[in-house]
Amino acid sequence: MTTPTTSVLVTLTVKSDVARADLMKVMPEELRATIGLYLDGKILQWYGRADNKGVIFIVNATNVDDAKSVMEDLPFEKQGMVLSDYVALTPLTPLRGILSSL
Repeated sequence: MTTPTTSVLVTLTVKSDVARADLMKVMPEELRATIGLYLDGKILQWYGRADNKGVIFIVNATNVDDAKSVMEDLPFEKQGMVLSDYVALTPLTPLRGILSSL
């Protein structure tokens, strides 16, 4: 049985050659766009990275391509300021075996 993707984890890491001043110029537009995606239910959760090098999103998507289409219009992404990584998330599949043994 194939386990369905329920969400996609997206990490955005600021590129090392992007100056903080340049990032801050785009920040208001990035925040408006991100908040809009959150209010539209496309971003379920968002977190800052403890190393201050970017953010992590849990995107409401059933595959990586759908998540990429959500994220590609964000200003940091459009201006090439970040590196993006996508990981499809599924339910914890070993639980099926545990459930069947109960």
